[in-house]
Amino acid sequence: MIFPIILISSLIISSLEYKILVYNPIFTASHIRYMNNLADLLQTAGHNVTVLRAPMNPYNDNIRAKKAREVEPKVRSKIIDEKAEILESFAKDSWTHRNTENPFNIIFELFGLMKWSIEACEYVMDNKELVDELRNEKYDLGIVEAFIPCGLGVLKYVNISNHISVMSGALYDSFYSKFGLSFYTMQIPSVTSPFTPEMSYKERIYNFCAYIAMEILYYNHIIFGNKMLSKYSEIEGIDLDEELRTSAFVVSNDDPILSYSTPQCPKILRLGGLLIAEPKPLNKDFDEWLNIRKENVVISFGSVAKSSLMTDEMKIGMVKIFKSFPNATFIWKYEEDRPKILNGIDNVITIKWIPQIDILNDPRVSLFVTHGGMNTLNEVAYFGVPILAMPLFGDQPRNSKMYEFSEIGKSFDKKDLVENIDYVISLFKELMENPKYKKNAKRVSTLIQNRPYDLKETFLRHIDFAAKFGNVEELGVYNKNLPFWKYTMLDVYAGFCFVIILIIYALYRIFSTMQLMFSFVKSHEKTE
Repeated sequence: MIFPIILISSLIISSLEYKILVYNPIFTASHIRYMNNLADLLQTAGHNVTVLRAPMNPYNDNIRAKKAREVEPKVRSKIIDEKAEILESFAKDSWTHRNTENPFNIIFELFGLMKWSIEACEYVMDNKELVDELRNEKYDLGIVEAFIPCGLGVLKYVNISNHISVMSGALYDSFYSKFGLSFYTMQIPSVTSPFTPEMSYKERIYNFCAYIAMEILYYNHIIFGNKMLSKYSEIEGIDLDEELRTSAFVVSNDDPILSYSTPQCPKILRLGGLLIAEPKPLNKDFDEWLNIRKENVVISFGSVAKSSLMTDEMKIGMVKIFKSFPNATFIWKYEEDRPKILNGIDNVITIKWIPQIDILNDPRVSLFVTHGGMNTLNEVAYFGVPILAMPLFGDQPRNSKMYEFSEIGKSFDKKDLVENIDYVISLFKELMENPKYKKNAKRVSTLIQNRPYDLKETFLRHIDFAAKFGNVEELGVYNKNLPFWKYTMLDVYAGFCFVIILIIYALYRIFSTMQLMFSFVKSHEKTE
């Protein structure tokens, strides 16, 4: 992604410098980096940006903003740090958990994370020295990832009234109603549903249940968050649901060129790919590896689910795939030393870290195998590489189906790696041999790189507007808080039904009267 120097210069000159606070809970690497990169982008554009780090996961404490200033509690909470085991357990279970069999599983998957994140919010707010420092800064704008809505309470507590909510993935189903929009489950897959918009009867039932599950998950966040915040007299009566609704804008990380169409209003910005960095040349090792064979397959399952935590049966499945394609080089992001199961297999290179953007930019890469995270989807599509996804949790099943919907890739269930390995091998074969996928991937890449607006410029101009004006109701949908009977037009339908019933009754009375008159005339004629 190219962001011209001229554009940056003009934005810095034309925009005012605002003081911005970015609330960043330190839990998973992808979420931390997303918020850090947003902060660095704003700092580069000339704003005075502070990242408020809420300590959660000590194993990711080294992931830092490069340009923005950072603040955090001076002392970590041992109790909160110990709960990082939630992520470790989640990462291990993600390889075997059948998360798509029950749409309500997401509630239980994320319940522990929800409570953990609320405790982190509370820990930050209880740090009087830090809170006083933040209040004295008098920030113009706050930014929070809506995935953890208690951060909105933190902003309110340090006297920040103007705020923007962002998501490192697609928006939750529940968010649309906050802006007066309807989420149509008959044609839009829920954020956790493994479907395309063309859903069967059974899939629509599942999708409706998934929508209900996301509502429950969201309101669990709100209820527990409000309960925690109620102890702070300075923000007595705060409602996180209302705080989200009064966001100046909501920024999602899904790209309308790739993702499914959703209801829109001026407050919702779909800026997927906003933070894709400029690719750098590959180092000597990667360059040599990509020159060994004509076909090159890169495998990476993200920062949460480590390949090293795969079951032995899954690793055996991977070996069968490697052996099926001796003319392809497989570069596998594997977080530990090379496993013994790969002994004697010379077309597999394991490495603990992959420069994902740099390697996707190389035309020698034939296929990218992934878990289906939204950041990866945006990056792979931007560089035009066919993709094969094995979704593991969260929104990944839905994201993976988007690859198929755009015909730039395929996906398979993780259980197939053990139970139906021949099918998985056939997908590898199709994606590497059928030129359709490469052609479609390049087409999508061309569309993305030639979109009629610049993502960074759009984001920065909305930041300026939000810092200056805050929540502007005119940009939302009017009468968003309609009562149920008015929202569903029950009064209109009732009126129509009443008129129809009245007409039917009138016709009934007319025909009954006519029939009575006809009978009377007929009987009178017989009498004469």
